[in-house]
Amino acid sequence: MTTQVRRYSQGDEDALFSFREKNFPVGHRNHDRNHFRWKYLEHPFSSEIPFFVMESEGRIVGTQGYWPTPVVIDGKKLLCGQLIDFYAEEPFRGMPVIHLFRAVSSSFDLAFASNLSEDARRFFSAARWVDPSSTLMNYFMQLHKIKGSGVFGSVKHLGNVVNYSAKNLNNLRKIDRNVTFELSDRLPEGIGSILSSHTPTSRIYIGKDRAYYCWRYKQAKNPRYAFLSLFTSGELKAVAIFLVKAEEDRKLCTIMDIISNSSESAPVQILLSELINYCKREKDVMNIQSVSFSSLKHIFQACGFRISPSGFGFMLAPGFKSFLGPDCEIGNFNFMLGDSDAL
Repeated sequence: MTTQVRRYSQGDEDALFSFREKNFPVGHRNHDRNHFRWKYLEHPFSSEIPFFVMESEGRIVGTQGYWPTPVVIDGKKLLCGQLIDFYAEEPFRGMPVIHLFRAVSSSFDLAFASNLSEDARRFFSAARWVDPSSTLMNYFMQLHKIKGSGVFGSVKHLGNVVNYSAKNLNNLRKIDRNVTFELSDRLPEGIGSILSSHTPTSRIYIGKDRAYYCWRYKQAKNPRYAFLSLFTSGELKAVAIFLVKAEEDRKLCTIMDIISNSSESAPVQILLSELINYCKREKDVMNIQSVSFSSLKHIFQACGFRISPSGFGFMLAPGFKSFLGPDCEIGNFNFMLGDSDAL
């Protein structure tokens, strides 16, 4: 069976969705054409459509997409590809998949992948990718008495329900009595001022800018996200982007991203405290969770979150070793859930 790998073109849409409807169950988001168009045709960091198809005898038999992601390592800006949406029909797994990955990888400097299954992690391990998943943690808070676990990793030894009340928030607000909050369904106008004053705390970080956030949230074909902003004396200091979603008999709040000037931790702690109280007061949320590396660990801990391995699956291509050393120590990498396509 011969195969051909090429970049997706807009004339492929019907053939692509015939392939997806054949291989994914009814109701899967891979059946959503509008979601696909937003995800790949409107991406702000790509001059070409970041999606490849593999064909055999004129039929699509495999796909691989990526999100172009600007990553800064020791002051050097590189275009990385976050690999997503891989699928190949059973007869075409093996060497044809290697050809597909090689074609995709020629589009960027370095690659990484997240939200990986165990099978995918074994595949990348065989290709000598580095696995720092053990340092990607699940931050979890139980607000009401209910048995359960986080979406991105089980939580052990929960103990008592966290009682993070308005009193805790009032104590924090003594730091600055001019603190106000704003809840919205869109990004705040002043987000550019925070991003322009961002102070990196790690050798490696994602260069998130206003265009990125506008694409990921403001222009996303999904109105579920909410934005909680903190102001001091009228100046925007921090923003939490979150999603409240019903799962079986409970509601979960997932923190997608936190935008702040990283030199100031107090505003983020106050913001998280207000989000906790909002979830308890307004939304009857059972659990709050997020997934990130260690950049916000001390703040989550200070707010009463428990920490456990995420099981999220995050791997770096071998090329990262030339920049970060053989162990690819990524420290306070600012990757969070919103930088993946998990939700």
